[in-house]
Amino acid sequence: MGKSAVFSQDPMDMPRDAKILTLLLTAQDIDSFEPQVLQQLQEIAHRHVLSLIQDAQTIAEHCGMKESNPECVKLSIESHFDRFPQPVISEVATKKNRVPLPLVGEKYGLRLPPERHLLTRQNFTVDPVLQKQKFPPQKKQALQSVVSVQQPSKDEDDYDMEC
Repeated sequence: MGKSAVFSQDPMDMPRDAKILTLLLTAQDIDSFEPQVLQQLQEIAHRHVLSLIQDAQTIAEHCGMKESNPECVKLSIESHFDRFPQPVISEVATKKNRVPLPLVGEKYGLRLPPERHLLTRQNFTVDPVLQKQKFPPQKKQALQSVVSVQQPSKDEDDYDMEC
């Protein structure tokens, strides 16, 4: 069961934030709650304020300022609640859309990035020193038998297909 909002300790010893949250809960006709509720609400409030301050700092950095100002904080609060007001979005979109998109080239077909950025590129190199070495016939046959891949016969393929 919940404990009363009145603690055994002196309310004057409570942290300021805990007092405020107790008053808010009491104003909402919540008279009985556990002490952990205050801790959880304090943690949520601190996380939210920290998020607002971090967003304000990000906005200030985007604007080229070293420190955030009240305008950045207001915009941060608006972005958390209103998800940016429509006039701000349309103004930014108008500025961004003034720059035309680059023209599409004359090439047709699928456009791939350069081969160095592809995952299918060759990921090994052949050692030219080893390639030019002269191996005795026995070693050469041994190397060729290791390198050669044996193809399965058609009978084996048919047998696998039937299973």
